[in-house]
Amino acid sequence: MPRQVEVSSTSLQAYRRITEDGSLTEARYRAYDFTFHNGPITGRQADDALGRDYHKRLPELEKQGVVRKMRTTVCPVTGQEVWLWDVTDLAVPLPFKKDRPNDTALTGRAKAIDEIKKRIPEKKRSCELRELLAELEAEPPGPPDVDPYALLDDV
Repeated sequence: MPRQVEVSSTSLQAYRRITEDGSLTEARYRAYDFTFHNGPITGRQADDALGRDYHKRLPELEKQGVVRKMRTTVCPVTGQEVWLWDVTDLAVPLPFKKDRPNDTALTGRAKAIDEIKKRIPEKKRSCELRELLAELEAEPPGPPDVDPYALLDDV
């Protein structure tokens, strides 16, 4: 399907730079490339052309600043009101951050602390290890600066 709207010269420059530097994952690049050549598009059009679930890449690309919602339209396939997406002029995609918090790091940290406590009884813990565990438990949630598992190698 041919592009429905002429692309601006700055969008063309952005497309060339993104294509050359490989700053998007393969799936996001395929959705971006399809949008550039065929936009504005609906998510259904992306899925039909590229395969199932490519519509999910469009909001991700929006968060990175390289595509945007243009306006709503009625989908010719489903009859539902949907967004039309098109490329922006941004030549360097913003880092992609997921909506949900990174619970894995916190869970991993808590598991590591528990594992150390299970493997090394209180009486056998060195003064340094006790202090480190206290610091790790007192720090705000987030990825640990110290890998607690690495400490087990020295015990």
